[in-house]
Order: sequence, then structure tokens, then C-alpha cells
Amino acid sequence: MMSRRRSSNAGISTRATSNGHGSSSESMFELKEAQSSLRYDWPQLLQDDANPIELAVAFLDDTSVGLAHRLSEFEQVKQSTESALRNVVNDHHELFNNSVGSYHLLLSTLTESQQDSIAIKHMLESTTKDIHDRSDILGELSQTSARYADMIEILDAINEMMDIPTRIDQLVGDKKIHEVYDVISHGYKLAEQYNLWTLPAMNALQNYLEIQSNTLFDLIIDELQNEIYLKGSTALNDPASQLYSWDTLLRSNNPQLASFKTLIAELYNLEQYIYNSANLDIPEVVEVLHKPVQTFVNSQLPKLHSHFSNPLEKLYSLSDNDKHDASSALDYSVLLESTSSFSSESFHYIYMLLHTASKLSRLNQVIEILSGNNQLELHGLINRTIEEVKQKNGATIGKLDKHQAFDRSFTFDFIGTKNFSDNSVLILKDLFGSIFVKSLAVLQRHKIVSEIVHRIESGQNLSYDVHDIWNSIKKELQSLMTNYIYDSMIINGTSDMISTNSKIHDILRKRDLFQFEDVSYNKTSKGPEDLQIILQDMFPGFLLSDSLKTKGADAVDSNSPYIKNERFNAMVEVLVPKNLFNMRIILEFFLIFVAGSQKLFAGDGANKPANRTAIQFFEDFMKLSFLAHVRDSLDASFKEFIGHTGDSTKGIGSGLKLDLISMDKSQSNGEIGITPNSTNFTVIYQNALDFKRLFYNVCSVFNTSLTYRDEFSVLVLRFLKQFSDSYLSFYNELLSGGEENSRIVDYNSPASNKPILRTSKWIRVPSLTEISGMIISSQTSGDELKLLVQKELEMLVFGGREDSVFDTNKDDLLDNESFNQVCYLLLTTSWILTWLPFIKKESNYTATSGDLAFSLSAIDKLRYDWSFLENGRSLINVTTGGEDINQDNLYLALTKEKLNEFNAVVLNFHTIRDNTLLALRYDLRCKAIYYIGKSFKLIDWTPISEPGDSDQFIGLFNKEVFSIDNKLTKYLSDGEKESIFVGLPEFLNVLVIQGSQLIRKVNANGIKRVLLNIFTLQQMLRNLLKNPEEVDFGRSSIYFELFTLNEFNFINFVKANDHQFSADEYKNMVRLIYSEKLADGNGTQFNKTKYNDLLKKVDQVFASMD
Repeated sequence: MMSRRRSSNAGISTRATSNGHGSSSESMFELKEAQSSLRYDWPQLLQDDANPIELAVAFLDDTSVGLAHRLSEFEQVKQSTESALRNVVNDHHELFNNSVGSYHLLLSTLTESQQDSIAIKHMLESTTKDIHDRSDILGELSQTSARYADMIEILDAINEMMDIPTRIDQLVGDKKIHEVYDVISHGYKLAEQYNLWTLPAMNALQNYLEIQSNTLFDLIIDELQNEIYLKGSTALNDPASQLYSWDTLLRSNNPQLASFKTLIAELYNLEQYIYNSANLDIPEVVEVLHKPVQTFVNSQLPKLHSHFSNPLEKLYSLSDNDKHDASSALDYSVLLESTSSFSSESFHYIYMLLHTASKLSRLNQVIEILSGNNQLELHGLINRTIEEVKQKNGATIGKLDKHQAFDRSFTFDFIGTKNFSDNSVLILKDLFGSIFVKSLAVLQRHKIVSEIVHRIESGQNLSYDVHDIWNSIKKELQSLMTNYIYDSMIINGTSDMISTNSKIHDILRKRDLFQFEDVSYNKTSKGPEDLQIILQDMFPGFLLSDSLKTKGADAVDSNSPYIKNERFNAMVEVLVPKNLFNMRIILEFFLIFVAGSQKLFAGDGANKPANRTAIQFFEDFMKLSFLAHVRDSLDASFKEFIGHTGDSTKGIGSGLKLDLISMDKSQSNGEIGITPNSTNFTVIYQNALDFKRLFYNVCSVFNTSLTYRDEFSVLVLRFLKQFSDSYLSFYNELLSGGEENSRIVDYNSPASNKPILRTSKWIRVPSLTEISGMIISSQTSGDELKLLVQKELEMLVFGGREDSVFDTNKDDLLDNESFNQVCYLLLTTSWILTWLPFIKKESNYTATSGDLAFSLSAIDKLRYDWSFLENGRSLINVTTGGEDINQDNLYLALTKEKLNEFNAVVLNFHTIRDNTLLALRYDLRCKAIYYIGKSFKLIDWTPISEPGDSDQFIGLFNKEVFSIDNKLTKYLSDGEKESIFVGLPEFLNVLVIQGSQLIRKVNANGIKRVLLNIFTLQQMLRNLLKNPEEVDFGRSSIYFELFTLNEFNFINFVKANDHQFSADEYKNMVRLIYSEKLADGNGTQFNKTKYNDLLKKVDQVFASMD
């Protein structure tokens, strides 16, 4: 009924509207204008509480506050409004009529609606009554609904609990171990909240969570070790990181790694590597490797720690709205930074693992385990890297093994580069480059752990000392490098005999006076046997067997239960032959590791000395290990090519090898080899030529030509001193004498136990050697030379010695072998002095001087100080002279202080050369003294018949002199030979006269024999010397001819004294004249009186001369 009424009303309205639409627009507009005028001009008329009386009163009020003045305006508004309304009524009269007609219809509709409302009211009252009557039933329904809601919530919790194993497995698989703790914790909270552990069906899940709680700690340890030691990590496979993977370094587009890529990629041989290494920018490479650590520690770690300072598991206990609010408060920049790179992701993961361990209250145990397992994990890292290199370079290693087997047939080249294969360069580059970069990554991660622990445990007495980790890494790297650069078996195998002195020296040098492994292992002893049984019970695989038979020479001798050293557990396979020059390839990567480590320790501002920790490690290894091995190699080379080899027939006391070699002196290119005897060839010791090769090679290897570097230059200078000292020792022992015909002198016996040669005694007189040196220098001639010869003669014959000059025995003479060795020593030292003085070069320029000192970093300074082999393999063509020095620009740069030491070495060789020349000169005179003394002592000077020839001792002396002349002619130059013989006639003249004092009794025939001896000596020297006319034995002949003069003529000769004989010489002749009559003691008084009178007359003549 109501819908019908609405339809009729709508129809009426529609018709009215349609009929008046055309004429209403103007009247309605007029009415709106009137309404607008009233609204703005007379608003009080439109108010709900408007009162016409008040308005009328206001129109009557003609005061300033009244409206009397607007009355006319009001009337106009009234008229316009009336007109507008009238027009509207006229235009809409039909609509008004219809509205009046519909009033009655609306009234009836309202009545019906009121009746409907009353019916609805009665119905609501009835319904309310029914609800109150059923309240108990509704309460029960409400309780049932609540129980169902709780049951649904518990089932949801159980469902969530049952999903925990799957979530844990997924988290473990996704390497999100740090979230496992939150899941387990949330599970326990749910179980406690809903008392789920009382359900039997939940027992399995409860046991699972307990097991996961116990294994979570082990998982944290495993994951930390995986991240720190780069095992099982994505570090080696993530191209985005390009930091710790050797292959990804080659694929990096970082311009700072360009020089590093060139070094490890563009590599064909040793020379190529050295060329590329010169362009390696170590600071830039280290900056790339260190930047992620610096960014994390300085920027990301503080934000990360602040972000996770409130446990995330609290979110599980919040409502959905609270979770949303808490999540909106999280710093998502931390999460974005954690995935910005692999390094950041790894460092963030380490933080989360340590943070989880801290929530488990087991962070201190984690630190202890990480520190305790570090060495074992480093072993694993090194072994894994070695296996990777082996797989990558299998063919190269095979070639290297063949090359090594082939080279075993040759003499070991300890300090040379001939045995250094290019294949070794490829393997060493991959191996040590990878190991050092990975070791740096390990150290960086331990530094990260230290910083994280410091953040998490701030204010507590818990810290992580990186220096303990550093010491382990340092020890392992040092051991690994030593294994590759030092071969003790080769070094120690150079000599079959090791003297007791050298063993003691090695022990004192190593400072290992006692070691358990050196204890003799007596198998019959009960103690070691019990120890062996105990070890076998504790370790079933521990067997003290002959490992050398099964594992080769490199295996560890396990016959003793004592482990020799810590390297027993760190023994690794050496992929290339052990060679000192492997260090050249290792050096750049070693410096990268040191520079990166130094940046880590540079932050330890609290301990300034620690800032040099890494640099100190480099310096200690290079000085104490590398240089020590270089010295050992030099010593081994010295023993192999220069020193004693154990063959007693090859050397004497100094241990020098005395093999000889002839060299062509006429060719400038220095043709060297064993050649026939010729005047154009000189003979020297092979060891000198070998030393020159070694020395040039050492200078070339260690780059001594440009600037002075203390470590290498001092080492080379020490090697030179060693050579000089050996020659000096050889010289001293050669001229110290020994048993007759002995060629070998015990090197270990004190020099004081050996008799000193008269030649050596003369050499030790400075005034005598000074005069003799001036004679042999060929710088004097004529009267000055004669004067020097006379002074030398007086010192040799009348030297004021307590013993007579004729007390010389055969032990004072050089035997044939010793004489030859002196000649060879003279030739060798002379040859050494043709090139050695010219190799020195003064240079006070170092890396710490000049403007360069301000631009070089500490790492660049280390690189400058320790780089060697900068010119590649040494290809020095050693010649007989010093031409090779200029050809190869080979020098030994030294400071002024070190030049003094070098000059002392050169002076040693000058001294040896001069003294050997003096020794030959003095030995010739010793032989003259010996044979002439033997002649005067042992020959019968009272022969019955007239002699026809000189005596046998003069003949032996002549033979000795001819032999010496042949040797000197063969070995020495004419000038050197002449310097030995110069002054010999004068010496023999005086010696024959002085030797006459040894004659006890002589007759005229004896004097004739003396004169024959003199003539023989004179003829011999005239045949040998360059100027035979200068050989004059007239003085000695005249002296013995005095024997034939009568007393009167004798006294007159004494008075004249034209030949400057001394009073003692005249008295000796007087004794000889009367010796036949008085020597036996049976002379008459007459002869005795005449003898005494003649002596008095001689005294009177000399007294009158004074």
C-alpha cells in the first residue's frame, strides 16, 4: 500500500513540473534575486528567532542605532519580494493547487504508517520477552563457542610447531643458522603457552627440539669455521666478490687490480714475471682487499649491532598490529647493506652467528674453539689449496718432475738460476698467490670476529686476541716458505765429511743444545718400549716402523716416539723443486699479505709497537730465514767449488781445492780451459775462476750494481771476505812449514804446533819486507838498487839473530810441491787483482735518502730492499780479465764504510801476492844458505889431491836453481822472475865468505875447491840471469885468494882494503891460514905465536883506520 502511494505522489509531482517548466524560469530567477538581497542586506529577517515587533520598533527609532533611515529601503525590498512571489504563484499556480490536493492523501498515508509502527512495537516487545526467557541456553552456546575458539588456536599452534623441523632444515640448508635459535625459542614459548608438552603426540617434537638445541652450538662452530677458512663457503664461486678466489681475480674489472691481473695472467717465464712484477702496485691491490673490512668495521658493524641489540624473537610474542609496528621500526638499510657484496654478506653472517652464540651464553666457548683449532684449520686450508693447484697444473707438474730428474745428473747450482725452471714460476704463482690471499682473508675474518666480540661483550671481561691467530698464521707461512726455498739434504750433502768444528758451529748457531729427537733410541731399553706400547694403545694407527723404506727419503723418521718439531703435523707436499730462487716468485705475494696484515694491525692504536707487527714478521723472515738460507747456500757453493771436498789429495790445511786451470792471456775474450804449456797461458787455481763465476752471479742475482742495500751488499761482501780469508789461511799454512815431504797439514791443528819456515820469519820483519818490496817493485835501478840489495843482504845474513844464518835445515825450505803451490798462489792472486779492484762502486744512495724517502711507503721500502733477480736469469760471460765488468755493468755498490772493508780484502790479496813473491825470493836464498852451509859443514877441506870440480852440495844447489828458473819461466813474467833473482850474486858472494867460518881446517887444495865452487856458482848465474856481465864473484874469489899470500902481502892488502872486508873477515882468513897447523891443537908454539901476532896486526891496522 505504501509503494502505491509513493507512485501516485511521484506522478503528481512529475506532471506539475512538466506543466510549469516553461514559464517558471524567469519568476524563479526573480525570486532568487530577492532571496539573495534579503540574505545579504536583511539577514535578521531570515533568522529562526526573528520578531516582527522588534523590527517594527527599530523602524520607528530615528536615532543613530535605529532603522528609521532604512524604512524606505525595506519597503522597496517588500515590494520586490511581493512582486517576485506573485510572479512565482502566477507561473506555478497549478503546482500549488496539486500540493494542496495531495495533503489529504499524505495525511491518510501517515495514519497507516503509525498503525504499522504500533504493530512493530508489539512484535519487538514479544521478541524481547522470548530472549529473556532463553538466556541460559545462549550462555551455554557462548561457552561452547569459546572452547571451540581455544581449540582452533591450539591446533594452529600445534600446526606451527609441526612445521618447526621443516623450517629448521630449510634454515640450515640456506645457511641461516642464526635464525634457528629464534625458531627453537619460539617453539618452546608456544609449547609453554599452550602446555603442549603434556600431549603424548608432542614428545617426538620435544626430543627433536632438545637435540637441535644441543647441536646448534656445533652448527655455529662449523659455520664460523666455514666462513673464516673459506671452506664450504661461496667465497670461491661468487663472481661478485672477486676478492678471495684466484680465478675470479682474473675476471675482475676493478682498475686497481689491473697490475695484479697482469702479474698472474700474462705469465710465460721468469723474465716475464719479473717484468710484470715491476709494475705491480701493491698498495692499490691491498686497498681493494682491505676496503670491505674497513667498511664493515667502521660503518656497518655499529649499525648492525644497534639493529640487533633487541632480540628479534620478541616479534613472535607480539600481536599482528604490534608486529607491523615493530617491523616498520626496523632499519632496512642494514639489511640492504648485508647483501651489497659477498664480503658484507659473509661479515654479517659471522656477526649473526656470534650474536646467536652470545644468546646461548656460549660465546666464550666459541672463542676458545676458534683459537684452539686455528692451526689445524690452517693446515686444511693449505692442503686444499695445494690440491687445487695440483689439479689445475697437473701437466706442468709432470714436466717439472721430468726436468728435475734430468738435472740430478749435474752439479747442483746452489746460487745460480740454471736449475730454476719456468714451470716452477707458473706453479709458485698459483700456489703462493692463492695461499697468501686466502691467509689474508682468514686474518681479516679473525679481525672481524675480534671487533664483533668487542661490540657484543662490551663492558664485560671477554675479548678475542687476534695476535694469537697471527702467530699461528705466521708460523705456518714461515714453515711453508722455508720448505720451498731451503733443501737441507742438498746443502748438507755437498761434503761427505763434516768436521767436528763445523758441527759445533751449527749447534751454537741454531742454539739447540738438546732435543728429544736427538736422544739415542735404545730398543732394548724398557722405558721407550713401554712408551711405544702406551702410544699404540691410545692411538691404534700409531706404529713406529721403518717409514723411510715405504715413503722415501722425504718421509719422517718415526723410529723414535718423539716428534721432531711442530712441522710434523704441517708437512705438505712440495710441488716444485726446492730452490732458493723460489723466493723471487713468493716475494710479491708475501708483500701483499704483509701490507694487508699491516692495515689490520694499524688500528691497534693502544699499542703502538704492534703497528709494525706484520712488517716485523717480514723483516724477521727475510733476515733470519731467507738470508740464513742464502748464507748456507753460499757456504755450500763455497764448499762445492772452492773449499774442501773430503779428498785429502786435493788440498792442504785451508781446505781449498787446488785443481789447476790454464787460461789464454793473449785473447781478450778470455778463452778458458785446460791447455798445453805455453808462454801465452797462465795457470791458476780452478777455485779462483769458480769463485769469480759465483761472485759475479751473486752480484747479478742480488742487484748490487746500482745502489747499496745493507742486507744483500753485506752478504756479498761477507762472501768475498770468506774467499779472502780462505786464501789468507791457505797462504799462512803454506808458508808455516811442516814435516818433510808432507803435502797435507791438519787444518784443525793449531798453527803454533807447526814449525815456522825461515822464509815466514823474514816475511814477518816489516823493515826487511819493505826493502825487499822496493827491490821487486822494479821502481829502482842503478846505485839505488844496489844500496837496497846491500841493505837486504845485511838484514838476511847479519840480522842480529841469536842463531847463525847457517842453522837453516831442510824444514825451512819449500819442497817441490809447496814451491809449486806458492807459484800458483802468486799467479792466482795476481789474476784476482786484475778484476777484483774494479768491481767496487761507491754509492751512498739508498731508498731512505733524497726525495724518494718521502714518497716510498713502508711496503715499497721493503720491496726495494729485498727485491732480487731483477734482470732475470744470470747470463754472465766470465772472462780471464776484468772486461766482463764493463760489458755486463756488474759492480758491487758499497758505502764509504763498507768500501774500507772491501779495500781491506783487496789489500789482503795484494799482501798475499807480494808476500808469495817475497817467499819465492827468500826461499831461493834459504836454499842457498842450506846448500852452501852443508858444503862448508860436511865437505873435507883438506884434500890430498887437487880437486877437479865443485863439491856435491854446490851441484845440488845448481840443480835446484835451474829447476826454480824453469818453473818461474813457465809461470811468471820476465819481470817477476827477474825480481826474484836480482841481488842473488851479491848474496852468494857474502854467503860464501860467511860460510868460510864453518871450515874447521883447510889446506891449499881445499881453497881451490872453494874457488871452484865460486866459479861454478858464477857460471850458473851468468847462464840464468838477463845481464850476465853483472854477475861478479870477484870479491869472494879475492877473499879466498888471500889464503895464498905471505904475511907481508897480507898485511899490505889489509891496509889497502880495496874490497871493504871487515876485521872479522880478515881474522877468519888468518884462522883459515893457520887452521891446518893449529886446528887439531897440536900446533907448535911458533905457529901459535905467529898466528896471534898476525891477528894483532890486523887489529892494529883497523885501529889505525878508526
